Amino acid sequence: MTTEPGGARGPAAPGDRIWIFGVPIDRVNRRQALARAEGWLGSGACRLVFTPNPEIIMAARHDAGLRRILAGADLALADGVGVAWAASRGGRPVPERVPGVDFAGDVLALAAARDVPTYFLGTRGAVVARAAEAARVQHPRLRVAGWHDGYFPWDRAPEVAAAVRGSGARLLLVGMGAPREQRFLAEQRQALAGVDLALAVGGTLDVMGGAARLAPAAVRRAGLEWLWRLVREPSRIRRQMALPAFAWAILTAKAPLWDDAEGPRVVER
Repeated sequence: MTTEPGGARGPAAPGDRIWIFGVPIDRVNRRQALARAEGWLGSGACRLVFTPNPEIIMAARHDAGLRRILAGADLALADGVGVAWAASRGGRPVPERVPGVDFAGDVLALAAARDVPTYFLGTRGAVVARAAEAARVQHPRLRVAGWHDGYFPWDRAPEVAAAVRGSGARLLLVGMGAPREQRFLAEQRQALAGVDLALAVGGTLDVMGGAARLAPAAVRRAGLEWLWRLVREPSRIRRQMALPAFAWAILTAKAPLWDDAEGPRVVER
């Protein structure tokens, strides 16, 4: 047995966490990720789940504060094809990609089955309300504890965290975009005591609330969501420039790729 971050005990799994430029990625498949989430329900320790993508990793490469925040994740999933490719190139492949939108759906189904009160935080007010209602329709047994938009002034973050805690929620989905959602969870983690599990879900709430569309299944399986989004939203071109920059950084990184000053090559969980 090993002690996981935050003090929880779990089975030893040597080599299941790797580091890409100081950002952790857990080498788990979708089933294993959900099993960890299920094990944390009832802990009250506010476990954090992040889904770093190349854009986030490149931002963290130049932002030590963001690296520290991401390193505090209890579970960091390889959401996109770029991260999975980097892991494979470094000789530490992930079992499979675990897209954040799919994992959020898995956890919501789990919450419904176990009567876990759930709070939705992020995007615009009308959209997050629709997302919460859509989740309740899809999972009729889901207990929605509340929702709040993600456009509050930063000095109100403690107030928002208090509202989440006061709702009795034990599961929290936060979709405010990176790095805002990760910073909120890291800074308000203690204030969210009582919440068992908090997921940074990016644009998932927009999808659930009907304000955005998922790429077709075939496009997602091929790992071409980035191209599909760029064709639909050409204004994303500046953000998408992080992808070739990430690929070049991986290709030109000095070996061993995973060694960095922010943490060990492998963390035994």
